[in-house]
Amino acid sequence: MDVQKVKDAAWLVHEIEVGLRDFLIDIFDSYYSQTDWYSNPQDSNPFTKEMLEYLKPLIKDSSAINPLYFITLGHLKRVFDRKQNKEAIVTKLELKQKKIISDQIELLQPIRNKVAHSHYLSDKEFKHLRFIHSSISAFIPLKENTEKKILNSQTITEIILEIELMIDGEAIPKVSFNANDFSSIVEKCLSKYKNYQTEYYKIQCSEGSKLSILKWVKDNKNSLNSIKEIIQ
Repeated sequence: MDVQKVKDAAWLVHEIEVGLRDFLIDIFDSYYSQTDWYSNPQDSNPFTKEMLEYLKPLIKDSSAINPLYFITLGHLKRVFDRKQNKEAIVTKLELKQKKIISDQIELLQPIRNKVAHSHYLSDKEFKHLRFIHSSISAFIPLKENTEKKILNSQTITEIILEIELMIDGEAIPKVSFNANDFSSIVEKCLSKYKNYQTEYYKIQCSEGSKLSILKWVKDNKNSLNSIKEIIQ
């Protein structure tokens, strides 16, 4: 087993997915002149009706996080290919470039699934993944989006444990971290999580804290789980 190849494959997939999401968010923010364009009516919304139904509870629980980060790679391709989004996307890409990226996303899907579910890639698959990454990064600055900040896996592990204990209503030490040290989507999640930390510890230090904590956990459990799912 080539451990380094496993790590490299995971990082390449991460760069592609986060890069594509950030790219589309920048496009739609600019095209619709608003950052909550996903709340627009169906006729002026990049998402299909089916995707909006899927995203509705996630948007409600994680309003500070763009819903593009919650959709699957397959959904991401559908957003990219949707006729209604063509006018917005071609403000940044030529049609030929758009087609190349769409084709590469489709080729990425089975490889991405193997990486996500901890299956090992063959040498051929790994070379194919590198080619896909190279093809997409020719038009979208993937490394610029994701290599600015290095994920600190140990801190992420500590935060995930803290979230799990927090949901159980346990008294726990506060994990110290700087959200700016992480990649874009994780930074947004952790910036929001800092507010939860502050709220939790204020309640923990008050009288009758046990009942107050249980109520707070009930009100915020879905959002905490959403953050946990994204950063792990």
